[in-house]
Parts: sequence; C-alpha cells; structure tokens
Amino acid sequence: MNVEEAKEIVIRNTGRGSPKRKLHPWVKIAEAMRHLIEDSGSIKKASEDVGLSQEMVRAIDLLNDLPAEVKPLLDDIGPEVGKRLASIGDKETQIKLAEIVSPLRRKDAMEIVDFSRKHPEFSPSEVKKRVMSLKPRKEKVNVFIVSLTDEQKQVLKKLASNLGVEVRNLPQKIVEEKISDIKEG
Repeated sequence: MNVEEAKEIVIRNTGRGSPKRKLHPWVKIAEAMRHLIEDSGSIKKASEDVGLSQEMVRAIDLLNDLPAEVKPLLDDIGPEVGKRLASIGDKETQIKLAEIVSPLRRKDAMEIVDFSRKHPEFSPSEVKKRVMSLKPRKEKVNVFIVSLTDEQKQVLKKLASNLGVEVRNLPQKIVEEKISDIKEG
C-alpha cells in the first residue's frame, strides 16, 4: 500500500466527517497507520497528516502489536479494548481475554481487561467471573396486552378492590399466584 492509500484508509475510517460506519476492518486501519508512521518517521508527523491526536495515532498503531489470534476479533472488541489488551504484556493472556470479551458489550470488555491488567494473578476466566458478578443483573420484562370488554373490566375492578390491589397490578398478582400454585402442586 502506498502512502496516499494508507492516508485515505485512516482518514475515511477515523477522521472527522468519516462515515458513521467503518469502511475497513481495524486490522487494515492499523496497518495503514503503521505505514504512515514509518513513512513520516514519527507519530507526531503522522498525526498531523491524518488530523488525529498523537494519542489516537499511537492507540491505533498499538493494534499491530497484538497477537495474530486477536486481530480478527478487533472489529468485535473495538480499538479501545484492543489498546488496553496491547498493554498486557503476556500474549497468551491477550488471546484468552480477547476471546472472552469479544461477545460482550465494550464497557464490560474494558472493565474486564482493566481488572486483568491490575490483577495479573487471576486467570482471564476468573477475571470475567469477578467483574461480571459485581454487575447488577437485569431481568427481562415481558408485557402482555389484553383486550377486555367493559363488563370484564368492571369485574376486574371489583376483584382488585376485594383483594386490596390496584387494577393495573391485578393481572400480575393473578399470574404470580397461578404460577405459585403450579409450582407447589
């Protein structure tokens, strides 16, 4: 790839005014960035050429130093997680962590990688267990819409009044009681 192609790849995928969706995989963008750094002779010059901060140029270039097994996962984990993975010296740990965090949300992935970096005594799977156990569990809520006649609605109001609950909470109470009966019986 020549310098102009490398510049175009980096600018079109990372610069201001670039499309919301990347056009190239992060591996290709990182390779283009490395080419620009080598051609210009410094990170500072490369950052000026593409209009990015030196920190951003350095972060993208760091992706080149990741093990080959991690690079295909970069589009899943993103450059920020990739940069954090690159700061972990052990290649085996980088590979295992990348495999563990690739299906997760980026925020969770970053927390796991950061925890692993601070606590290298734990295995990647143990790190994931510890970090994820601290997160509140979100429960899926299912909503049902029921069509009622006026007569049925009046019956529900009367039943709710007798049970001392609001009409809007009555269906949930009925379902909970039925499920409890089924489990017991």
